[in-house]
Amino acid sequence: MRFTFLSLLFLVLLASCEDKGYELNIDSYNKEIRITMPPPALGVAGLGSISWKVDIDKIEEDIFNELRKYKHAGTYIVKLNSVTQDGYGQTRVDEIGNIGILDVDNVKKYAEYKYFRGQITSMILEAFVPIN
Repeated sequence: MRFTFLSLLFLVLLASCEDKGYELNIDSYNKEIRITMPPPALGVAGLGSISWKVDIDKIEEDIFNELRKYKHAGTYIVKLNSVTQDGYGQTRVDEIGNIGILDVDNVKKYAEYKYFRGQITSMILEAFVPIN
């Protein structure tokens, strides 16, 4: 019994250490949502294509689920940082800046994520690939 419990605990800890490829910080005191992620690869899969190095839908769903918790209310500023790594393995984080705002009270009105989907994704896309 003891071996099984320790094995299960180890597996849970191992799964929680999974690297998602992005960082998400939701600060209810300063009313900020900070996303740190790698930029997309443009045109790699084909002319005009955008290939994300992270699951952008997962980022958005994580934000949606966190904002629906009771402790969040009001208007939050969405900020974006871009993280890149050079050929020497040095990581660089560049602040892109404010990419939008979210009314948390409005987010809480959505019945499910599928109805909210696309709102943050469009902010991120516009920040990395400005459409003019």
